[in-house]
Amino acid sequence: MRPVECPECGKKFDKFYLKAHLSNFHNGVRHECNLCDSTFAFKGSLQRHINNVHLKIVPKNAQTFPCPDCGREFNRRDVMTRHMDVVHDGLKR
Repeated sequence: MRPVECPECGKKFDKFYLKAHLSNFHNGVRHECNLCDSTFAFKGSLQRHINNVHLKIVPKNAQTFPCPDCGREFNRRDVMTRHMDVVHDGLKR
């Protein structure tokens, strides 16, 4: 899939993520983490970030998702997929 350039900032994405990127980063409300500089489009994403990163809360029996290219493990499939796109395929989200 060919990357498409964001008309606002010039970053490149696949078509599906360009729409989400525009909505989340250029047209939407951002929820800021009061413990670091991270911002999120969704309040639930902010809460998940706080739980995982700052409070180190990991659900019982949490499944991990290893990257098939480098073996790095992630606690969510979508984060592993984003890692693959950005690190191994050169796309930005």
